[in-house]
Amino acid sequence: PAAPQHQPGDRFPSVFIYFFFSAHFGIYAYLSMPSSASTASAPASASSNGPPASTVITWIDDGRSRESNGRTKKSSRRRKGNAIKRRQQSLLACISNSSLVTKASLVMVIWSILNVFLSAFLIENLSDQDKRELQEEVSTLVDTELSLVKKEVGLVKNVIGNAAIKAADVAEENLFHGLRNIGERLRDESLQKDGARRRKSDDNGSETDIKAKRASKAGSHRHHHALRAADKPAEQAAAGAADSSGVTHLSLKPPARRFPQYGTPEFAERCPWTALPPPLLSKNDRLDTCMFLVRPAPKDGEGLAAWAAKIPTEYMMAKQTGCKLKISYGPGVSVEDVWTPQSDATSDATDTKAYDWILTKDEEDAIGVCKKSMNCFNYPPKTQAHVSAVEGHLRTGTNSMALAPLYRYAAHGLSAGHPLYQQDYMEMPKVLHGWELNDAAACAFGAAVQLSPKAEQYEPDLYTKILPTLYRERSLVMAIYTRSLNSDKMADQAAKGEKVDESGNLAYVKPGQGLVECAQKLEQQFLSGEKKLGDGVDIDTVVWFVISDSRATKNYVAQEYGEKEIASGTKKVIRKVISTNARGAHTRRKRDPSTADFAEALIDWHLMGETDLIIGQPGFSFHTSASVRTSTPYYEHKLCEQVPLVYDKNTDLAVRTDVAGQESSTTSKDLVLTPKYTATSRFPTVGSTEFNEICSWTEPPEAAAQCTIFVRPNEGEHEGLAMWVATISAGYIIAKQKNCKFKLSYGDVDLSDIVRPQAFLKPDHVDRWKIPSDFSCNVEDHCYEIHSTAGPEFHTMPGVPEGSFPFAAVPVYRHYTASSAYLYRDRFNPLQKVLPSLSLETAFACSMSRIIHLSPHIRKFDRQIQSRILPALHDEEALVITIYYRTGHAEASSLESTAKDIEGKDRDMQKSITCAEKVEQGFLDGSHRLDRHFSSVVWNFVCDSPYAKKNFTSRFDGTEAKSSKGKAYPRRVVTTSSRGAHTKTQEKPTVTDFAEAFADWYIIGESDAVILHQGWSFGTTAALRTARPVFLPWHDCSPPVLVHDGDGKDAPDGAMHGKIGGAAEKV
Repeated sequence: PAAPQHQPGDRFPSVFIYFFFSAHFGIYAYLSMPSSASTASAPASASSNGPPASTVITWIDDGRSRESNGRTKKSSRRRKGNAIKRRQQSLLACISNSSLVTKASLVMVIWSILNVFLSAFLIENLSDQDKRELQEEVSTLVDTELSLVKKEVGLVKNVIGNAAIKAADVAEENLFHGLRNIGERLRDESLQKDGARRRKSDDNGSETDIKAKRASKAGSHRHHHALRAADKPAEQAAAGAADSSGVTHLSLKPPARRFPQYGTPEFAERCPWTALPPPLLSKNDRLDTCMFLVRPAPKDGEGLAAWAAKIPTEYMMAKQTGCKLKISYGPGVSVEDVWTPQSDATSDATDTKAYDWILTKDEEDAIGVCKKSMNCFNYPPKTQAHVSAVEGHLRTGTNSMALAPLYRYAAHGLSAGHPLYQQDYMEMPKVLHGWELNDAAACAFGAAVQLSPKAEQYEPDLYTKILPTLYRERSLVMAIYTRSLNSDKMADQAAKGEKVDESGNLAYVKPGQGLVECAQKLEQQFLSGEKKLGDGVDIDTVVWFVISDSRATKNYVAQEYGEKEIASGTKKVIRKVISTNARGAHTRRKRDPSTADFAEALIDWHLMGETDLIIGQPGFSFHTSASVRTSTPYYEHKLCEQVPLVYDKNTDLAVRTDVAGQESSTTSKDLVLTPKYTATSRFPTVGSTEFNEICSWTEPPEAAAQCTIFVRPNEGEHEGLAMWVATISAGYIIAKQKNCKFKLSYGDVDLSDIVRPQAFLKPDHVDRWKIPSDFSCNVEDHCYEIHSTAGPEFHTMPGVPEGSFPFAAVPVYRHYTASSAYLYRDRFNPLQKVLPSLSLETAFACSMSRIIHLSPHIRKFDRQIQSRILPALHDEEALVITIYYRTGHAEASSLESTAKDIEGKDRDMQKSITCAEKVEQGFLDGSHRLDRHFSSVVWNFVCDSPYAKKNFTSRFDGTEAKSSKGKAYPRRVVTTSSRGAHTKTQEKPTVTDFAEAFADWYIIGESDAVILHQGWSFGTTAALRTARPVFLPWHDCSPPVLVHDGDGKDAPDGAMHGKIGGAAEKV
């Protein structure tokens, strides 16, 4: 028919209408002909195999004429939607009457063209209001069309046979790809006013063009492969379909530098044990029906990380026995919307059928409560005794099963107190040949799960933008995990029955500066070549993949740090910041999370493992459990160095294994209690550049040591821990002067679960101070023993002939706040000639940092020290003030603590509290400087009286500190559970007595400022361990001077100065 005159107000140009007419009519005429028919038989075929051509012409012409009559916008929009639907239905009717794969192929081409015009013309020519109103109609239309399309594709599959079923699956996906794009575009634009990421208007048009071109190009490729698949054998058709699948979870491949994917030769080489038949599988009824179930308890307060971390453990148990593995997140959550089993898990021809882990609703109902009596095991064994119980129930035979590792906190290394020790899992390689501890979790996850195609319904950009960005070969991709309170607040709202704020902006916490600084530091290391990305990859882009439970936090990082040019030397690259659209809902089971809550969290968790490295903070397991899924390197932000996963139990050295399986011990930095900053606010950590500059004198000598310095307290000593550490510092400085080995002990107290040398020292290192059980120290063997130091300086070795072991006098820091024990700089000039880089202000901190470290096993004596206290003291957003107060309870004959501990001490204790408030106010108002922003305050109250600690906590925990401008800072109080026992050897302290005291002493140094009490050396030396600024309540809360100028000759009468072994004489 003749084209009507185009009017300026028309929504569709005439050429668009002509396109639809000619395209539909041509397709109809072609599809209505049998493939063997001649051209002459076309009219007859058309009339018998489908609707008459006049029908098609009528509805297209009708739509065109009505579009040009200038009706209202709303009716015009509704008619366009109806016109689209009629076109779709007519085309599908034509398809249903055809039976050749060539016809299906041509349909794919036409659908690709439709995608171009529908996206580029229809959407862009609608107003914003029309787009929003049309969204609901299009969504309904999409659902209707999908069901029709699937039915039609089923007919095509029946015709072309099993040989090209995979090719037909591709066709199915492409047939509704156009409509899905329409729905997504409309939804994205309607979300703009709800706070979604805004795009510039000119970008909308270009993005649409790009999508259209991609769709058209993908359609032509799919058409080509479908034609080839129809003429080839089954296996070639399947291969063609895989090649033509476009951007899907199957076609996207990570760079070769990442952990290999399941099904590749590299995976088979690295994880051979996953392909072996279960070694204990037999025909007895228990192994035929047993099951390891990964499912949270109905009222579980933990979330996704705790659940996911159990999967590799239970997979290894199932793999040993041949029991089935089933994975579920409980009622109402569809795990298979995000994860599916590997493709061969359901094959009857493989040994992996047991790992078709999807738990159907019928199976879920049948299982109910998973019990051992049902041959169902819901919790992974934690000890070998638990494994033996499973063995006994399954009748596999004693010692036939090996203990599998637990992974939730493993990637934190030594810091969380749950490290993986190689010696604990020596039996597993004997059962599962080729099993290796470093990669075991990644192998298990790789063999068990893969992303589902359905996952994109929760993250539409998953396969088109996010994964392609994470998989780009020349991009350095870093995952940065930062957690706010958003997820917890949403969970609290749900628990209270309130309307849940799902905007993702409920709580906003600015990401810790340490995270950002670590990411920037790693950028520079990789760009400069100090660190290598794969096999010499030339990096041209840096990507920060930000994972957080707060959309506001993610948006902040994108705006502040995204699209920036970064340079290293002459090399310049662009940094991009990406994130998912996850709202941050908590997945704890007891709040009955929806599938959407779970899916968004699992997608975030899964994608962290698709990066080159992960940067995170201590205390949480969401990111560290994600790192083990693909053996992705994890960097704890405080030291900004990779945390080892596996350690040697005897040495605490990291154990790494290369691809060939050769074990090697490497040095590692123990992260358990190291300060988070290498700046002025906290003393720098061993191994950092700052530490090496300040404490260079502690570096070990190149020549072999020919002498030993040994520190231990006298038996029956009436002094305790404080004098011991002061003597350690003095002895260590002497050892460095003379290039001696350094050893220490605390008499009969076993220190192994309390304190230890730095973990990265080699076994023969001069500073590795552990002594063997048969150790003896004799002067004849050049071993010199020091028991105590009492004065401000120590310059002669007791019991050694004068002149036989000369050294420069060393400072004794124990009582430096007392005038009788002042340290004078000039008295140590000889020492600084021997050790030129030694600074008197930092010598104690340098010595302690080198040789003293808290053991992760300290949790045996205080369960909260690693789970609650240390995270609070290491909180980047908190100002931490320690208040040390001694009641005298430590000297009491009984450890029972009552109100008598603080009787008559109200005024004295108030001095310490007032001083703490004064120091706190100084930080809030800026008179005391801190090199970081803080939003809360922590008071760490260290005291020898449990009653006093309880009383103090009840008074101040949960209160507020206010700046002079009225800004409020929440204040919390932390204390240990120590009983306050004295550690003097005279009282023969137990291991527990010493452990509790040492933990209290140690955490004093994990603060920003310390309030001392009456010059007690316990608090004084503890603050010096990390060179903390201290304040004296009995001197108007003023800070003392650590080292005085001069030589002390003009000191007031009565000032004392130490001599041999601490003996004193007046100046």
